[in-house]
Amino acid sequence: MNHLTNQYVMLHDEKRCIGCQACTVACKVLNDVPEGFSRVQVQIRAPEQSSNALTHFQFVRVSCQHCENAPCVSVCPTGASYRDENGIVQVDKSRCIGCDYCVAACPFHVRYLNPQTGVADKCNFCADTRVGGWPVSGVRIRLPNGRAEIRQTG
Repeated sequence: MNHLTNQYVMLHDEKRCIGCQACTVACKVLNDVPEGFSRVQVQIRAPEQSSNALTHFQFVRVSCQHCENAPCVSVCPTGASYRDENGIVQVDKSRCIGCDYCVAACPFHVRYLNPQTGVADKCNFCADTRVGGWPVSGVRIRLPNGRAEIRQTG
């Protein structure tokens, strides 16, 4: 078992989400995700039939779960898929050979082989924008002590 000093998770507050997909579009633009692929999705689930006139939809965020025992990491023949010091599952694009093993192994089906680069891609927990702060106002972070707090960028 890997004992990390820091381990973060990204929580999606379904009570605040209106399903506008702004987060998915921003992620696609920021990370140059090709058409037809995504690193994060907000799935809109319709409620079961009800006699109630008010209908409540669910907006469910789907992206990499940064698994503790990530199958994508264990099947990678080059070590390109790995867990960093914060528990975030990352892809070292310089080591990825595009074998597609990690894509097939992902139980959440949130990895893809980028047709433009030929390497695996997925949510990287905004690693490129995380340095010196958090990318999005209102990102909820689960701290190692179990407390949840909100960190906002300046």
